[in-house]
Amino acid sequence: MRAIVCIRILAAAVALLSAQPALSIEITDLERSPVTFSYYNLGHLVPTDGGTGPNANPRFVVNPNIRLPMAINPAAGEHMYCNSQIFGYGGNGWGDNRPPSGTNSNDQRNYQFPWTTNICEIRGYKERPSVCPTKYIHQGQDCRPPRPQDQRFEAVAVEAGTSVFMGGGANTVSLTGDSKVIWNFLHMRDIASDGRKAVGAKLGKISNVAEGGTSIHLHIEAKVPLPGGQGYKHVDPLPSLIVAYQKALGNPVTVDANGLLAYDPRFEIRSGSSGIANVDSVPSSCAAEGEPSIGTEFTNSFSSLWCHNGSIVGLAKQGQNRRFVYYKPRRDLAAYVRDNPILFDGSSDNITYQGRARHYSSRCGDQLYDVSGPISPSFQFVAVSGTRKVFSGGTRPDGTPDCTFGFVQDRLEFSYIKEFEGGGQASDTPEVGTTESTSPTPDCSGVVLASITPGSSTTFDSFWFHNCSILGLQASSSGDRKLVYIRPRSELVAAAMRQPVLYRGRILGGQYLGEAIHVDDRCGDTFYAVTGPVDADRRGLKIRGREPQFALQTGVCHPLPPVESCLRIVFAGRTLAEALSKPLAGPSCPADDQSGPGSGRGDGSLNLSLDCRPKSVCSNNFAALTPKAEPEDYRVKDFGYIVDWPGFTLKSDFRDSKGFVIPGFDNRISGAGIWWYWVRKRAGFQITDKPTFRKIAKLYAGIDDDSAPAVVEYAGAYQTHSIHYFGHRVGLDEPLPLVDADTRWRLAKTMFHHEAGRNVSEVTRTTFDDGIEQAERILAED
Repeated sequence: MRAIVCIRILAAAVALLSAQPALSIEITDLERSPVTFSYYNLGHLVPTDGGTGPNANPRFVVNPNIRLPMAINPAAGEHMYCNSQIFGYGGNGWGDNRPPSGTNSNDQRNYQFPWTTNICEIRGYKERPSVCPTKYIHQGQDCRPPRPQDQRFEAVAVEAGTSVFMGGGANTVSLTGDSKVIWNFLHMRDIASDGRKAVGAKLGKISNVAEGGTSIHLHIEAKVPLPGGQGYKHVDPLPSLIVAYQKALGNPVTVDANGLLAYDPRFEIRSGSSGIANVDSVPSSCAAEGEPSIGTEFTNSFSSLWCHNGSIVGLAKQGQNRRFVYYKPRRDLAAYVRDNPILFDGSSDNITYQGRARHYSSRCGDQLYDVSGPISPSFQFVAVSGTRKVFSGGTRPDGTPDCTFGFVQDRLEFSYIKEFEGGGQASDTPEVGTTESTSPTPDCSGVVLASITPGSSTTFDSFWFHNCSILGLQASSSGDRKLVYIRPRSELVAAAMRQPVLYRGRILGGQYLGEAIHVDDRCGDTFYAVTGPVDADRRGLKIRGREPQFALQTGVCHPLPPVESCLRIVFAGRTLAEALSKPLAGPSCPADDQSGPGSGRGDGSLNLSLDCRPKSVCSNNFAALTPKAEPEDYRVKDFGYIVDWPGFTLKSDFRDSKGFVIPGFDNRISGAGIWWYWVRKRAGFQITDKPTFRKIAKLYAGIDDDSAPAVVEYAGAYQTHSIHYFGHRVGLDEPLPLVDADTRWRLAKTMFHHEAGRNVSEVTRTTFDDGIEQAERILAED
């Protein structure tokens, strides 16, 4: 990352990319704001797999002259939020497609921009004509009022017309506007009487009336007459609502001569952009760069440095916990912040920060107050806001400060500078405890081994060399692994007596996943997470991790930034006698070796970093074959074929929207091959079979029911994408002969497109054919 200027950035809706196919996106991928109006790529659903969009005419403004359907004033900060009810935080989801967890469907995180379309979202069968590509759809747009308060806000006529109460399970009111557009309003109570309505006249109060219940929101539908008086067609009301909202905010808005809402990069978020201003990196530094450290680097493990209001703060991360701590404060602040340097203490879900901030006051005392706010898409800018006290500047008659207070909305902004490299300017040089070298000695000449006697019941499967010492391997049939010092070199005997276990964990798919020991005789031994592959010949392994470091200063141990470490362990013998008969070895990991899950040991295409999208492409798991189980249960739950597949790897925090670990493959051939293995072995199709989208969808969903939402979703999506690869819209029951190589190729491209949300150009025809050959070889061996 490059350094950036520390400046105040006002939240503004921007979009960075021109029109392009949308990437697969989840609601948690969107950066959100409760106050800055924006809307996501028109016609594209969030989540991408939440239905069969995009709709046929997503930018058409059915009436550019309507007003808002709620009696609110956005210009005064009273907003409505148009988005999905079932896929929002705490929603009920649909079938196997689950939303992010939340308190309930009225979760406060749903009351934020950007707006997202939800016409064409998955629902039950609808016969009426619409702009959606299938019949299993939601036919309108859902919008939440400013707050989830039942019957607090009125729904009003968007144009002059005549209203009729239609009733039904959702208390539908139909308004036939003077423009000939029919507007339907659902889920209200306190319904107004039928008859002529002026613009803005009350229709009802926004509520949650529905069979089976729903969130507090207003469902709005727009229907236009079909030619020749053949009824009406449902169209997307969102573009018209956007025009009305922009007018209410006083923003310019453009509808072209064809009645289409013009793309406005200030407000419309397209794939890869955000509704919160992103901060571009420019080479510079913070104002306090030349100021001295106040020593907080020795009591906090800073991962990176940030600029806040001219001061440099360090970011300390542990799991989801986040702290911004003063590191080099501005000179005029140093005396105030030294005793309590933690400016922000809270957590992050990689979308927002939330926690408590400190406001410093030498007159009336420091105060802590609740704050929250978004992270920029580049992860280089954080802004949190909250309400704090503001004290009077006066003095009481007795000469003490007058601490009478009011309240003010406060905003703290943090701009990324660089990764933390350690080496603060504390006055005392820290004394570092004795630790085991992370670069083992390759030459073991002159090394003397000590003997550690394990318990009488301890047995070892084999023996291994590491750092001029001998380890015993304990292996269980369940995959558990433990490497224990048996004959440590003499310099390590004290540490090995304290803690003889060098590594403890599991082996899964040729990968060691677990913990290694960091030895420190002054600050205490500590286990840290490691992972790494077994050599192809099974006679060695390399495990890597971020090894903790500590400094002893004036009798107190302070954490330092961790360092990348690699432990090289090689086979010594089946028995201890065999190991002792061989020359000791202490090889180190090659300097250019980056082996390990997520590193791309195959063709370099694997990327399991958390911000990589789309995940099916990043993982080379193009078919999104993600078991609904934790990796240690793969074999028990009959997913052993994934573990055994060539190039299998995983990273425990690389997960799908439902929280399951996404298996990865270190080359694209394997990613294509396992799809064909699934088709042939798991789905059970013979090379002579002619499956259909409907049949494949049922097998993929694991449900033998044509009407099940998950089946409908898969089949409909395959149909939608098939036109790009088959040259026509493939029917649900159209036979697809697998014996034909071109049909296999087109079927795979269609399915891969659905999982990625775009054309997976990374899989070439040659790669695909190699994957088919790989799978057929493995099938022949089964």
